[in-house]
Amino acid sequence: MKIKIKIRTIIKITVLALLIFILVIPFGTLKIANYLNSKNSDKAKVFYESYLAKMVKLQNDEALYYYADNLMGHPYRYTIMMQSSGGMGDKTTLEDIDKAKTALEEIIKMGEGDYFDLAYISLMDISILTQNPKELADWIDWGKDSEDSNIKYISNLYNAYYNFVNRDYMKADEILNLYEENKISDYRYYLLRGYIALFEGDFNKAKNYFEEGNHMGEIKYGDTVFGSGSQQNRLFWTEEYMKEHMGDYKVRGRVTFNGEPMSFVEIYIKENYGGYSTRGEEFVGITDINGEFETIGFREGIYDIGIGLSDSILYDKVFLSNSNQYIEINKDMNYDFAFTSPIKVISPGPGTVLEGNELKVAWDEVEGVEYYDIQTIEFENNNKNSGGSTRYSIIANSTYGKLKDNEIVLNLNELRKVTGGFMWSGEEMIVHPSAILGSFIKGYEYPIVINAYDKNKNLIGSSLPINSYYDNMPSIKVSGELSEGEKLIFNRKYEEAIDYYNEVLDKDPNNEEALIYLTKIYYVSYKKDMGNYDKALEYAMRYNEIKDDSSLIYDVIHFMDHDAHRRHKELIISTFNNVDEENRDENYYYNMGEFYLSIRDYEKAREALERTTFSYTDLFFIDLYLGNLDSALARLDEDIFIYRMDKIILRESIKGLIKDGDLNEDYIYLKDILGTILSEDISNEEGLSIYSKAIENIKNHNIRDLLNEIKLYKNWDMEDQL
Repeated sequence: MKIKIKIRTIIKITVLALLIFILVIPFGTLKIANYLNSKNSDKAKVFYESYLAKMVKLQNDEALYYYADNLMGHPYRYTIMMQSSGGMGDKTTLEDIDKAKTALEEIIKMGEGDYFDLAYISLMDISILTQNPKELADWIDWGKDSEDSNIKYISNLYNAYYNFVNRDYMKADEILNLYEENKISDYRYYLLRGYIALFEGDFNKAKNYFEEGNHMGEIKYGDTVFGSGSQQNRLFWTEEYMKEHMGDYKVRGRVTFNGEPMSFVEIYIKENYGGYSTRGEEFVGITDINGEFETIGFREGIYDIGIGLSDSILYDKVFLSNSNQYIEINKDMNYDFAFTSPIKVISPGPGTVLEGNELKVAWDEVEGVEYYDIQTIEFENNNKNSGGSTRYSIIANSTYGKLKDNEIVLNLNELRKVTGGFMWSGEEMIVHPSAILGSFIKGYEYPIVINAYDKNKNLIGSSLPINSYYDNMPSIKVSGELSEGEKLIFNRKYEEAIDYYNEVLDKDPNNEEALIYLTKIYYVSYKKDMGNYDKALEYAMRYNEIKDDSSLIYDVIHFMDHDAHRRHKELIISTFNNVDEENRDENYYYNMGEFYLSIRDYEKAREALERTTFSYTDLFFIDLYLGNLDSALARLDEDIFIYRMDKIILRESIKGLIKDGDLNEDYIYLKDILGTILSEDISNEEGLSIYSKAIENIKNHNIRDLLNEIKLYKNWDMEDQL
């Protein structure tokens, strides 16, 4: 049977197919892209690019704008504080930003449309987040003489922001006053007026502006405001600031990259409470075109200070951190932040396959360096370089010590003798295999990181920028296969590994691999409460007998608790005495100091700890215990880590005791608690109980204040954590 189809029908079908191809498919593609973009999905850009490649694009400006929006990512900034760092936003790259700029500029070239104003705003936001003040000034000039009143308003708004950043508050106000008589419905206008009032010190005026801006009802999570995340909580923050922190002291400083200014960097200051959760912060200062900043005023106290800047500019920058954990504000002060380019690693290159047991690492020399440190990154899932990770030194516990030269040949067999990175997982808190197998497990890839430090232990260079792709990092893939025992450890079958290696020793009492891994399994404690220092020492001493190498004994001592130190007192003293003078490094004196604390020989403990370069808090507590108050007071002026304690309170309390002259009977309670925290292993619950009983009997307010600070330092006010 023949089917006859009229020509007219064929034409209709063809036209319909063309309409579907030309109009319907692109429309559907754009709808999918917009939906994915609303979910912050990276896949959205693929659909936008598909739509923009179509012949007919009826919603071209919409696609271009939201394509740029997706490429720009989340507006919240990467935050670097003294105690922590991290970002909330997408890992946007400069390549993404450049694509976004191109898309937005296409909208501007169209000259009109629903997304014209929004594109103009986004282009200036990009200038801010990429720290390009000249580009921002050029865009401001582009719009200031526009016949479009809205474009002219946007230009003036960003011009006011530009002047605000450069601390010309009078000029910024003058520009915004052009619109004072109008009923402005843009929350950005009120937010900026609030910023200016805040930095001029008129806090009530600032609150009124922030409140008026909040009433606009436009602010949404994820909005970009002047190149940063929308400040939805600024009103609440200002009220808290006025109540808790408002004062007369300001912090001034500069932010630089290779000595050049970094503009539009947000400055954050918050109370130091011993920790930091990275999130959107409220800035208290912002860098001008010279990279300089000045904060609003703060009262006396201990604070954490930090900065926020775009993820996109951090792929070529190393942050030069220092060992400080807080700033003490009791006057106007200066504090600078600096970035530098990464150290170039000469060898190895990315993905280098290593045959044998020697690894040569070489890198460009860093000016002003005191010593270098080599680190690697350990992943929770070594097979895929995924999951949680930890970065740790791969030579700090070896015989190499701190490196003076910019190249070294590492012996992987030696490195496997010491512990690797420590990660714990699961309800039973099972340790990651690298803690026992050590660095560079056969068959897996390890990134290499070089750090450079000055004589004060401040970081002055690194091969690892803040943002990086593992594929670009120097790394080695270690050839070879794990032994049967190593496979058991790698698969976290620790009890089976213990049985296996004991069987090996039954047949071969001098088997080095068995002695090394059994020692490490027991002193590391592969599972909570499964450590056994006595067994660890037994295997370490057998290893020493056959190899004349006490390094394993030394490692066990490093991990011992106070009670184990006391049980093995004679062996430990003998081990310390047998270490050659040239190998008595900072770790040696730290371990010796901790041992003497265990046996309550505080004079010898202080002598050992003072031969380290770090001013340990234990030294401060030892001075207090021995009644050396002048020395304790002097230590507070050093770079001493006093987690959660307030230096101002500590100083005033010690000065009060010195003034009293006679250390009365209340001091006995203080000494008892100091002896406990220096020489015993107690839980937070036990510590709080000891503190509570002591505080009931103490009348001297200076000693009460000291004990309160010690309670905070030891976390006795918190529940015990696994």
